[in-house]
Amino acid sequence: MTLPRNRFFSKFSLVPAVLAFSLLLCSWALATPGKLPATDPVGWVFIKDEALIEAPISVVEQHFKDVQKADAMIPGLKTKKILEQLSDSERIDYDHYKLPWPFKDRYTVYRAREEFLSRQKIRITLKSLDNYSFEDKGKVAVKIRESHFLLKSLPGDETKTQVTVNLTVNPGGFLPVWLINLNAKSMSKDLFKNLRRNIRKEFARQKHFQKDSIKDAIVDSVSNL
Repeated sequence: MTLPRNRFFSKFSLVPAVLAFSLLLCSWALATPGKLPATDPVGWVFIKDEALIEAPISVVEQHFKDVQKADAMIPGLKTKKILEQLSDSERIDYDHYKLPWPFKDRYTVYRAREEFLSRQKIRITLKSLDNYSFEDKGKVAVKIRESHFLLKSLPGDETKTQVTVNLTVNPGGFLPVWLINLNAKSMSKDLFKNLRRNIRKEFARQKHFQKDSIKDAIVDSVSNL
């Protein structure tokens, strides 16, 4: 069961979290980058991967939006800001990613949009804005094109969600592709492991809260006898 369309950008008023992974997610990669077409400039990285998450699509969706949940899920994400709210389902975001020395930190400014393709399918698309009047001095700008995330309820079992990633990113500056390839698979595992772990913790907290609520209700009932 998905959230209503108009709640995507209005539910989280303070820095909603990642609709898209920019630099580090790309440089760590969710899968081994594919080969670059001969016509493409050097530096573009193509990333495709998918994972099955044992949670309803509405829960998975929150971990792509809420800033605290995203911080715990995505390695390297340091700061996220909404630069401009365009509509209930579209905005311009700023992401800052922390890189280890000697690499400079990266940032990206992009348009993010959520589409409800059906009750059980959500697509989150993003694209860099080349002419947007924003510059973060001291950091390297990342370019994003033709990228999206697809969340889809598992057919016949809405307690599970298939997450598909399709990214095309140029990390800019000095960040060699061989380094990206070297860390691709291990970083992919870490990201999905974090997502699954955080969802398990969330379910555990909800279960604990429900137990406490039942206990309180029983105590109130007994005290009123």
